[in-house]
Amino acid sequence: MFGLGWLEFLATPLEGGKTRLLLTAYYLPKGFLGILYWHFLEPIHAAIFSGLIRAICRKAESTSKSAA
Repeated sequence: MFGLGWLEFLATPLEGGKTRLLLTAYYLPKGFLGILYWHFLEPIHAAIFSGLIRAICRKAESTSKSAA
């Protein structure tokens, strides 16, 4: 990877015992290759991060049901 990247997760409680999970991806490109890297792989990252959020939600829901 040509740069520095990190993910930020923000969980916000909602009414009815639900939670909103927000995922923000940050990327600090290093040089021209870093910029190309991010723009070229941005659609792939979007799909991966969406899948990650869905997987986290499924796991949280199954854990809360088994704990009840």
